[in-house]
Amino acid sequence: MPNTVHKLHIPINKSQMIRHLAMHFILKSEIHLNPQWPDDIKIMHNALFGGKTIDFKDAGTPLRLSTALLSQAPGTMLTGNKELMKRPLKPLLQTLEHLGARFSYHHKDYSLPFTVIKPCNPFTSCTIDDSKSSQFTSALLLLACTQNQKVRVYSKAETQGNYVKQTLRAIDAAGIQTAYKSSTYELWNQENMRVPKEPIEKDFSSLVFLLNLALARPHKTFGVSGLNPQSIQADKAAIALYKKLGMDFTWEEDALFFCYIPQEQPKIKLDIKSCIDLAPALIAACAFLGTGLVLTGYENLKYKESNRIQAMHENLIQLGYQLQEDKNNLVLKGALKKAPHLNIGSFQDHRIVMAMSLFGLDQAFTCDNRACVSKSFPSYWAEFETVKNSI
Repeated sequence: MPNTVHKLHIPINKSQMIRHLAMHFILKSEIHLNPQWPDDIKIMHNALFGGKTIDFKDAGTPLRLSTALLSQAPGTMLTGNKELMKRPLKPLLQTLEHLGARFSYHHKDYSLPFTVIKPCNPFTSCTIDDSKSSQFTSALLLLACTQNQKVRVYSKAETQGNYVKQTLRAIDAAGIQTAYKSSTYELWNQENMRVPKEPIEKDFSSLVFLLNLALARPHKTFGVSGLNPQSIQADKAAIALYKKLGMDFTWEEDALFFCYIPQEQPKIKLDIKSCIDLAPALIAACAFLGTGLVLTGYENLKYKESNRIQAMHENLIQLGYQLQEDKNNLVLKGALKKAPHLNIGSFQDHRIVMAMSLFGLDQAFTCDNRACVSKSFPSYWAEFETVKNSI
C-alpha cells in the first residue's frame, strides 16, 4: 500500500441487498429499514414491507422483482413516475397472467399503474421472454422460491447474465437448490429456505464514479474497502476498462487502491450491453481525457431513469462534445473545451449527475438536482469533496 492514501467510501451493492430483502419477504422475516441505505433499497423495503399502494418512483429493479412477488398479494397497487412507466414490463406481466394472475390496468395495458386482482396459481414451470431485461428472469426465480415443488423457468436468453447469477447466489445462500442448463433454470428444496447469511458486498457501480474523479488527480492514490475481488457484479468490468485509460489498481484483501497514471489512449471501442450502467461514467471519462469512444450494445440506455444518450449529449454540448448514433454505434465526437458556466442538467438521473460532476471538480457548477445521487450513492458529495481537496 502506498504511504499516502486518500480513503474513500462506497455504499453496499443495491442489487444484492434488494435480493436479500426479497428472501426476507418470502420467509416473512423481519428486517428493519436502515436510513443509510441508497434510495432504491429503501423503495424495495417499502414495496415488500409497506402498505397496499407502492410508489416505485424511478426504481426499475425493485419494480420488476417486486412485481412477481406482489402478484401474490391481491389489492396491491403499483405505480411510479413517468420515466418508470416507459420501461418494459409487458413480458413479465404476460407470464404472470399465464400463471393465473390477474391485474387491473388503470391507464394502459401492461403498464403502470396497475392493481393486483388475483394471485398466480401454483406452478411447476413457466417461460419468460427476457430479451429486454434479465430482471424478468430474476423476478420469476424469486417467485419460484414461494412454491412447494420443483419449478423450471425457461429463458429465451442464450447466456446467463451477471444479474441472474446474483439472484441465483442469493437463492443458493438461502438454502434452496438450483441448477442451470441450456437456458433452463430449476429450483427445489424450498422447504429448507432460510435467511441468507452471505455478507453484502460494496458496490462496483458506485466505484466507477470515484475512478472518474481520480482521473482529475493524476498520481494520487485512493483506496476503498469492502469490495470482493471475486465478485460476480457486472460492473466489476470497470476495473478492466479503466486500466485501458491508465488507471493502476492494487488489491489487498478486500481493499482496492487506484491511481491514475496519464497515458495516451486514442480510442476505445466497447460492447457495453453487459455493464450498461457504466456507460455515463465511461462517456464522461473519455470526454475528460480526450479519448475517442465507440459503444455498441447501448440501446437500453434510452430506457433508464432518463434517456441517458440524450441526457449525456445535452450536457456534453457545452463542453464541445456530441453523442451520435451511427450504424448501431454510439460515438463520442468533438474536443474538450472549458465551459465558462458549467451547468449539469440532472434529468432526475443519479448516474448523469455523478458522471458529469467530474467536469465540476475544479470549477464552480450548478445542478438542478444534486440530491438525486441518493438513489444509489447517498454519500457521493462527501467523497467528491475528499477528492477535490486531495490536491
